[in-house]
Amino acid sequence: MPQFADDSAMWYRGGNIKHLTKKMQETLNNISAWSKKWGFKISKTKTIGVIFGDRHVYSVNLMLDNQPIKFQNHVKFLGLIFDRKLTWNKHVNYLQERSKAILNVLRYVQANNYGMGTDSLLMLYKSLLRSVLDYGCQAFNSASITVKSKLDIIQAKGLRIVLGAHKSTPLETILAESGEMPLQLRRDHLSLKYYARTKQNPSNPANQLVDDCIEYQIYNHKWNDHNIPYGFRVQNLLKDNELDKIKLVTKNIQDPPPWIIGQAKTSSNIKNSLSKKENPHIIKTKALEYIDNAYKNHLKIYTDGSKDPASGKTGYAFLIPSKLIASYKRTSDNLSVYTTEMTAIYQSLKWVFSNQQPGQKVVILTDSYSAIQSINNNASSRPDILEPIQILACRLKQNKIEVIIEWIPAHVGILGNEQVDKLAKLALSNDKIDLNLSLSANEFIAITTALYKKKWQARWDNTCSLWSRSINTAVNKNPTFIKVIDFMQKQ
Repeated sequence: MPQFADDSAMWYRGGNIKHLTKKMQETLNNISAWSKKWGFKISKTKTIGVIFGDRHVYSVNLMLDNQPIKFQNHVKFLGLIFDRKLTWNKHVNYLQERSKAILNVLRYVQANNYGMGTDSLLMLYKSLLRSVLDYGCQAFNSASITVKSKLDIIQAKGLRIVLGAHKSTPLETILAESGEMPLQLRRDHLSLKYYARTKQNPSNPANQLVDDCIEYQIYNHKWNDHNIPYGFRVQNLLKDNELDKIKLVTKNIQDPPPWIIGQAKTSSNIKNSLSKKENPHIIKTKALEYIDNAYKNHLKIYTDGSKDPASGKTGYAFLIPSKLIASYKRTSDNLSVYTTEMTAIYQSLKWVFSNQQPGQKVVILTDSYSAIQSINNNASSRPDILEPIQILACRLKQNKIEVIIEWIPAHVGILGNEQVDKLAKLALSNDKIDLNLSLSANEFIAITTALYKKKWQARWDNTCSLWSRSINTAVNKNPTFIKVIDFMQKQ
């Protein structure tokens, strides 16, 4: 039974309508008794029932506070119109009507004499029209191609207004010039993004829709291609795109007890004392002077992470110059640089815990300010790395080992930083992955974004004319057409 603000819904699924009716009536009675006990009032007039299925319509009598519940062939819940057979035709028709007013707004502000610039119009299109077409697409993506093609017409109208293009301009050309992905590719991409964000939270009930779907397992031979449930559509997308083997990070449902987790000490004093306009040589001098004065009696450990954008290979390294100790390892492909930087800090802390004695002082020097912020704020997209860092910080403090993580500037000639940077890049050349890590939702989304950009490019190459390809060889995220129009307007 999902509930959002003052809207709620309940459902039962199965093959015996009499059994389902009995179970639903029992639930309604329990809800009615609970609401009376706690002073909640349920609107009987707004309570609507729908029997979903492709069979004949049943006659069902359900009562709420001795009043019969009205049954209809469709119901609107949280902005989506669910029809009895889940064709989504009514919802798409509703989107068509709603889009008319938005298109009129775009026409008004696009007027030639006093209208907005093309780049501003595109921003307005994204915020007003595209957001409407995107909302709930994970659900209505099961509609037939015929039904969803109505939304393509709306998209084409909106982008023609934005670009000032003629009605005869092909849709694919408009999409390429505006940098807007075709809606079907965008819906598939958004479905995978939604999957990634829900997968990282084990308590999210949407995970059950992906992992288990009784109806599809039993009646899969009766499903049409366009009626496959959300969970299995996502599974098909993962398999088709070879993403089904990727493991995603999941958050712990329960936080660790406070007596085993601490707060790692961080510092960004060097950053606060520098100006972006300063010469790199001056930055290097100031940084080294601060390190020598503030950490004269500390063991210095340099950390860094690296990634090859072309191959997706990643690695980390940490270096202890005074002890001639270096460690560099290749990590899982397609991780972010941020993850490798956090991993380097964690691995250096593990070395400190295993090798240092009580009373010793250690400073970990990193050029990742985002890692410093995550540790300081105790918030990260990689809780699987941040939490062990904080736990180790607590254990080191209990062992009377002082550790501080300090930010230093990168690529200004600080010897330890330059050496550990080379080691992190050297780790990429390892034939095998030394440390397997799951991907975060953001890292998974980065993969799918690049993947669907390639799909869009392939679609453009296969459908555009020779004349269109001579003007625009690639789909654009920063449309050249808009730049030309804006330049002409300035002239």
